[in-house]
Amino acid sequence: MTLNLSKSYNFIRCRVQDRSLQVTAYDSTGDVLDKFELAVDSAPQITAQIIAETDKSEVKRGEQFRADFFIEGAADLDTASFTLEYFKDDPPGALLDVTDAEPLTEGIQIEEGQLGGVVTANSSDNGKGIISYGEDRIGGFSASKVKVASILFTVLDDEPITAFYLVPKFSLHDTSGREIPCFMGGVKVIIKP
Repeated sequence: MTLNLSKSYNFIRCRVQDRSLQVTAYDSTGDVLDKFELAVDSAPQITAQIIAETDKSEVKRGEQFRADFFIEGAADLDTASFTLEYFKDDPPGALLDVTDAEPLTEGIQIEEGQLGGVVTANSSDNGKGIISYGEDRIGGFSASKVKVASILFTVLDDEPITAFYLVPKFSLHDTSGREIPCFMGGVKVIIKP
């Protein structure tokens, strides 16, 4: 399991059916935080990995850093999408700022990587601190490591915290529409005074 950035009261519903266990985590308002299924006969083989890298591990308030996200070990990749929260609710107002990679296009976009598919989602909300990105029709891409996207963040001058953890939530599917199980890694950036 990977680090979850949701810091809230939650509850989990587990359902056993035949030889599988379905687990769904909900927040206090009933919205789904996470869900997965474990089946006795079909343990997923994790072959793909999400890698997060930054050009700096420590930054001062007011400075910028770049975060790159890669997929490694995914075979026959056809769709890839992710969301990334870049805010913290404790203390209130802890937020990074995404630099627009395409200023001539409406909204705030991040920089595309090397998947070569059709971009279906590319938006950043600097008010809520959420990035959504996706590509489909990648066409069976297989490579040892490929960049999905790059994001240029600015640490605000009045940033109230000392570190950010950036952990994207990815969804990968092959050309047959089957989910590609993956390990999702993240990165920590220390904010210096």
